[in-house]
Amino acid sequence: CEVVILGGGGGGGQWQGGGGGAGRFYRNDDVTISPGPQTVTIGGGGRGANAGPNAGAVGSSGSPSVFNSVTMPGGGGGGHYGVPAAAGGSGGGASYGPPSNPGAAPPGNVVAAENTDTPADGAGNAGGAGVGSPQGSSGGGGAGGAGGTGVNPGKVGGPGGLGVKLPSTFQDPLSTIGFNSGAGGDLSLYFVAGGGGGGAGSPATTASGGGGGAPIVPGAKAGTGMPANEITTYEWAGAGSGTADLGPHARSARANSGSGGGGSGNGYSDNAQYGGDGGSGLVLIAYPT
Repeated sequence: CEVVILGGGGGGGQWQGGGGGAGRFYRNDDVTISPGPQTVTIGGGGRGANAGPNAGAVGSSGSPSVFNSVTMPGGGGGGHYGVPAAAGGSGGGASYGPPSNPGAAPPGNVVAAENTDTPADGAGNAGGAGVGSPQGSSGGGGAGGAGGTGVNPGKVGGPGGLGVKLPSTFQDPLSTIGFNSGAGGDLSLYFVAGGGGGGAGSPATTASGGGGGAPIVPGAKAGTGMPANEITTYEWAGAGSGTADLGPHARSARANSGSGGGGSGNGYSDNAQYGGDGGSGLVLIAYPT
Protein backbone atom coordinates (compact mmCIF):
# COMPACT_ATOMS: atom_id res chain seq x y z
CA CYS A 1 0.00 0.00 0.00
CA GLU A 2 0.93 3.65 -0.34
CA VAL A 3 0.17 5.74 2.73
CA VAL A 4 0.16 9.43 3.69
CA ILE A 5 -0.45 10.49 7.30
CA LEU A 6 -0.67 14.15 8.35
CA GLY A 7 -1.41 15.54 11.82
CA GLY A 8 -3.74 18.47 12.43
CA GLY A 9 -2.36 21.99 12.09
CA GLY A 10 -1.79 24.34 15.03
CA GLY A 11 -3.87 27.44 15.75
CA GLY A 12 -2.52 30.97 15.40
CA GLY A 13 -1.63 33.15 18.38
CA GLN A 14 -3.27 36.40 19.48
CA TRP A 15 -1.83 39.92 19.95
CA GLN A 16 1.01 40.05 17.45
CA GLY A 17 0.42 36.32 17.21
CA GLY A 18 2.67 33.86 15.47
CA GLY A 19 1.26 31.49 12.86
CA GLY A 20 0.39 27.91 13.75
CA GLY A 21 2.67 25.08 12.64
CA ALA A 22 1.66 22.33 10.24
CA GLY A 23 1.08 18.78 11.40
CA ARG A 24 3.88 16.26 10.94
CA PHE A 25 3.84 14.69 7.44
CA TYR A 26 4.56 11.01 6.74
CA ARG A 27 4.77 9.31 3.37
CA ASN A 28 5.64 5.69 2.52
CA ASP A 29 4.83 4.00 -0.80
CA ASP A 30 5.63 0.43 0.30
CA VAL A 31 3.61 -0.39 3.40
CA THR A 32 2.24 -3.85 4.22
CA ILE A 33 -1.20 -3.79 5.84
CA SER A 34 -2.95 -6.89 7.09
CA PRO A 35 -6.42 -7.68 5.67
CA GLY A 36 -9.41 -6.78 7.78
CA PRO A 37 -10.82 -3.76 9.61
CA GLN A 38 -8.42 -0.88 10.22
CA THR A 39 -8.61 1.98 12.70
CA VAL A 40 -7.94 5.45 11.32
CA THR A 41 -7.67 8.55 13.51
CA ILE A 42 -7.76 11.99 11.89
CA GLY A 43 -6.19 14.72 14.00
CA GLY A 44 -8.23 17.87 14.55
CA GLY A 45 -6.82 21.35 13.98
CA GLY A 46 -5.87 23.45 17.01
CA ARG A 47 -7.97 26.42 18.09
CA GLY A 48 -6.70 29.88 17.34
CA ALA A 49 -6.33 32.13 20.39
CA ASN A 50 -9.63 33.99 20.81
CA ALA A 51 -11.86 35.96 23.14
CA GLY A 52 -12.92 32.81 24.97
CA PRO A 53 -10.74 30.45 27.02
CA ASN A 54 -7.69 31.16 24.83
CA ALA A 55 -7.85 34.96 25.09
CA GLY A 56 -4.45 36.62 25.01
CA ALA A 57 -2.66 33.32 24.59
CA VAL A 58 -0.75 31.07 22.24
CA GLY A 59 -2.78 29.04 19.78
CA SER A 60 -3.70 25.47 20.65
CA SER A 61 -1.66 22.67 19.11
CA GLY A 62 -3.21 20.29 16.59
CA SER A 63 -4.07 16.68 17.42
CA PRO A 64 -2.22 13.62 16.06
CA SER A 65 -3.34 11.44 13.16
CA VAL A 66 -2.80 7.69 13.56
CA PHE A 67 -2.86 4.72 11.19
CA ASN A 68 -1.15 1.31 11.07
CA SER A 69 0.79 1.97 14.29
CA VAL A 70 2.22 5.22 12.91
CA THR A 71 1.42 8.47 14.77
CA MET A 72 2.04 11.91 13.29
CA PRO A 73 1.74 14.73 15.87
CA GLY A 74 -0.19 17.92 15.30
CA GLY A 75 1.44 21.28 14.68
CA GLY A 76 2.37 23.69 17.46
CA GLY A 77 0.28 26.75 18.30
CA GLY A 78 1.56 30.19 17.36
CA GLY A 79 3.13 32.43 20.03
CA HIS A 80 1.54 35.32 21.91
CA TYR A 81 3.28 38.59 22.83
CA GLY A 82 6.40 37.58 24.71
CA VAL A 83 5.17 34.00 25.25
CA PRO A 84 6.94 31.21 23.34
CA ALA A 85 5.13 29.30 20.65
CA ALA A 86 4.26 25.66 21.17
CA ALA A 87 6.31 22.75 19.86
CA GLY A 88 4.67 20.27 17.55
CA GLY A 89 5.01 18.27 14.34
CA SER A 90 6.04 21.61 12.90
CA GLY A 91 6.55 24.43 15.39
CA GLY A 92 4.40 27.52 15.82
CA GLY A 93 5.82 30.90 14.90
CA ALA A 94 7.21 33.22 17.59
CA SER A 95 5.39 36.39 18.58
CA TYR A 96 6.34 40.02 18.27
CA GLY A 97 7.72 41.50 21.44
CA PRO A 98 10.46 40.34 23.77
CA PRO A 99 12.56 37.66 22.09
CA SER A 100 10.80 34.34 22.35
CA ASN A 101 11.84 31.00 20.98
CA PRO A 102 9.70 29.39 18.31
CA GLY A 103 8.26 25.96 18.79
CA ALA A 104 10.70 23.27 17.76
CA ALA A 105 9.80 20.40 15.45
CA PRO A 106 10.63 17.30 17.48
CA PRO A 107 12.28 14.93 16.79
CA GLY A 108 14.03 17.37 14.44
CA ASN A 109 13.72 19.47 11.32
CA VAL A 110 13.05 17.37 8.21
CA VAL A 111 12.07 18.91 4.86
CA ALA A 112 9.59 16.80 2.90
CA ALA A 113 10.17 16.31 -0.83
CA GLU A 114 7.56 15.40 -3.44
CA ASN A 115 7.37 11.67 -4.30
CA THR A 116 10.05 10.84 -1.74
CA ASP A 117 9.39 8.75 1.35
CA THR A 118 9.91 10.52 4.66
CA PRO A 119 11.81 9.06 7.61
CA ALA A 120 9.75 6.89 9.93
CA ASP A 121 9.09 9.87 12.21
CA GLY A 122 7.91 12.07 9.34
CA ALA A 123 8.73 15.59 8.17
CA GLY A 124 8.23 18.94 9.87
CA ASN A 125 10.14 22.14 10.64
CA ALA A 126 10.44 24.85 13.27
CA GLY A 127 8.49 28.08 13.26
CA GLY A 128 10.20 31.39 12.68
CA ALA A 129 12.16 32.83 15.61
CA GLY A 130 11.40 35.96 17.59
CA VAL A 131 14.01 38.72 17.36
CA GLY A 132 12.63 41.33 19.70
CA SER A 133 10.68 44.58 19.45
CA PRO A 134 9.61 46.22 17.20
CA GLN A 135 8.86 43.25 14.97
CA GLY A 136 6.13 41.51 13.08
CA SER A 137 5.39 38.00 14.30
CA SER A 138 6.80 34.93 12.60
CA GLY A 139 5.17 32.20 10.55
CA GLY A 140 4.63 28.63 11.68
CA GLY A 141 6.75 25.83 10.29
CA GLY A 142 5.61 23.69 7.37
CA ALA A 143 6.45 20.23 6.08
CA GLY A 144 8.42 21.86 3.25
CA GLY A 145 10.43 24.36 5.30
CA ALA A 146 10.74 26.53 8.40
CA GLY A 147 8.50 29.48 9.12
CA GLY A 148 9.64 32.93 8.03
CA THR A 149 10.83 35.39 10.67
CA GLY A 150 8.96 38.66 11.18
CA VAL A 151 10.66 41.74 9.80
CA ASN A 152 12.53 44.01 12.21
CA PRO A 153 12.26 46.97 11.80
CA GLY A 154 9.03 47.23 9.86
CA LYS A 155 6.70 45.06 11.96
CA VAL A 156 5.78 42.95 8.93
CA GLY A 157 4.56 39.44 9.67
CA GLY A 158 6.65 36.50 8.44
CA PRO A 159 5.25 33.93 5.98
CA GLY A 160 4.38 30.41 7.04
CA GLY A 161 6.70 27.56 6.12
CA LEU A 162 6.21 25.89 2.75
CA GLY A 163 3.88 22.95 2.35
CA VAL A 164 4.51 19.76 0.37
CA LYS A 165 2.85 18.35 -2.73
CA LEU A 166 0.95 15.10 -2.27
CA PRO A 167 2.31 11.99 -4.04
CA SER A 168 1.27 11.60 -7.67
CA THR A 169 -0.98 8.67 -6.73
CA PHE A 170 -3.28 11.08 -4.89
CA GLN A 171 -3.21 13.92 -7.45
CA ASP A 172 -6.71 13.28 -8.73
CA PRO A 173 -8.33 16.26 -10.49
CA LEU A 174 -11.76 14.95 -9.44
CA SER A 175 -10.73 14.97 -5.78
CA THR A 176 -10.96 17.83 -3.30
CA ILE A 177 -7.77 16.75 -1.52
CA GLY A 178 -4.94 19.27 -1.59
CA PHE A 179 -4.76 23.00 -2.14
CA ASN A 180 -3.19 25.71 -4.27
CA SER A 181 0.54 26.35 -3.97
CA GLY A 182 0.49 29.68 -5.79
CA ALA A 183 2.54 28.40 -8.74
CA GLY A 184 -0.39 28.80 -11.14
CA GLY A 185 -2.35 26.36 -13.29
CA ASP A 186 -2.93 22.69 -12.55
CA LEU A 187 0.63 22.30 -11.28
CA SER A 188 -0.25 24.51 -8.31
CA LEU A 189 -2.69 22.03 -6.78
CA TYR A 190 -2.42 19.16 -4.28
CA PHE A 191 -0.33 20.91 -1.60
CA VAL A 192 -0.84 20.39 2.16
CA ALA A 193 1.01 21.00 5.46
CA GLY A 194 1.91 24.69 5.20
CA GLY A 195 2.61 26.97 8.17
CA GLY A 196 0.27 29.80 9.13
CA GLY A 197 1.34 33.37 8.45
CA GLY A 198 2.45 35.70 11.26
CA GLY A 199 0.44 38.71 12.39
CA ALA A 200 1.62 42.28 11.80
CA GLY A 201 2.35 45.08 14.23
CA SER A 202 0.93 48.61 14.06
CA PRO A 203 -0.05 50.69 12.13
CA ALA A 204 -3.02 49.07 10.45
CA THR A 205 -1.46 49.37 6.99
CA THR A 206 1.45 47.09 7.90
CA ALA A 207 1.56 43.84 5.94
CA SER A 208 1.10 40.44 7.56
CA GLY A 209 2.46 37.01 6.64
CA GLY A 210 0.93 34.80 3.99
CA GLY A 211 0.20 31.17 4.79
CA GLY A 212 2.31 28.32 3.44
CA GLY A 213 5.01 30.58 1.98
CA ALA A 214 2.57 32.89 0.21
CA PRO A 215 3.46 36.57 -0.32
CA ILE A 216 2.78 39.05 2.43
CA VAL A 217 -0.82 40.23 2.76
CA PRO A 218 -1.24 43.96 2.01
CA GLY A 219 -1.90 45.77 5.24
CA ALA A 220 -4.84 47.87 4.10
CA LYS A 221 -7.30 45.33 5.46
CA ALA A 222 -8.28 47.00 8.71
CA GLY A 223 -11.98 46.62 9.40
CA THR A 224 -12.59 44.51 6.30
CA GLY A 225 -12.58 40.86 5.42
CA MET A 226 -10.34 39.44 2.73
CA PRO A 227 -12.20 39.31 -0.61
CA ALA A 228 -12.93 35.75 -1.70
CA ASN A 229 -10.99 36.15 -4.95
CA GLU A 230 -7.85 37.06 -3.00
CA ILE A 231 -7.78 34.15 -0.57
CA THR A 232 -5.63 31.81 -2.67
CA THR A 233 -3.21 34.67 -3.37
CA TYR A 234 -2.14 34.81 0.27
CA GLU A 235 -2.89 31.30 1.52
CA TRP A 236 -0.98 28.41 0.02
CA ALA A 237 -1.29 24.72 0.91
CA GLY A 238 -4.56 25.61 2.65
CA ALA A 239 -2.73 27.52 5.41
CA GLY A 240 -4.23 30.61 7.03
CA SER A 241 -2.73 34.05 6.52
CA GLY A 242 -1.97 36.50 9.32
CA THR A 243 -3.86 39.71 9.78
CA ALA A 244 -2.90 43.37 10.02
CA ASP A 245 -3.03 45.47 13.17
CA LEU A 246 -6.68 46.17 14.12
CA GLY A 247 -7.77 44.23 11.04
CA PRO A 248 -10.19 41.31 10.81
CA HIS A 249 -9.63 37.98 12.50
CA ALA A 250 -6.72 35.97 11.16
CA ARG A 251 -7.64 33.37 8.57
CA SER A 252 -8.19 29.75 9.54
CA ALA A 253 -6.58 26.90 7.61
CA ARG A 254 -8.67 24.68 5.35
CA ALA A 255 -10.11 21.39 6.56
CA ASN A 256 -7.93 18.33 5.86
CA SER A 257 -4.93 20.47 4.95
CA GLY A 258 -2.98 19.81 8.15
CA SER A 259 -1.86 23.43 7.83
CA GLY A 260 -1.52 26.14 10.47
CA GLY A 261 -3.86 29.03 11.17
CA GLY A 262 -2.75 32.63 10.85
CA GLY A 263 -1.64 34.87 13.74
CA SER A 264 -3.60 38.00 14.68
CA GLY A 265 -2.37 41.58 14.75
CA ASN A 266 -2.55 44.04 17.62
CA GLY A 267 -6.23 43.69 18.61
CA TYR A 268 -5.53 42.32 22.09
CA SER A 269 -6.76 45.09 24.37
CA ASP A 270 -10.42 44.22 23.78
CA ASN A 271 -9.82 40.71 22.44
CA ALA A 272 -11.13 41.98 19.13
CA GLN A 273 -8.93 39.79 16.94
CA TYR A 274 -8.68 36.03 16.95
CA GLY A 275 -5.93 33.76 15.72
CA GLY A 276 -6.98 31.42 12.93
CA ASP A 277 -7.79 27.77 13.59
CA GLY A 278 -5.52 25.03 12.26
CA GLY A 279 -6.76 22.65 9.58
CA SER A 280 -7.62 19.04 10.38
CA GLY A 281 -5.19 16.37 9.23
CA LEU A 282 -5.68 13.44 6.88
CA VAL A 283 -4.83 9.82 6.17
CA LEU A 284 -4.61 8.65 2.54
CA ILE A 285 -4.33 4.98 1.56
CA ALA A 286 -3.92 3.47 -1.92
CA TYR A 287 -3.77 -0.27 -2.54
CA PRO A 288 -3.90 -2.63 -5.54
CA THR A 289 -7.20 -4.28 -6.43
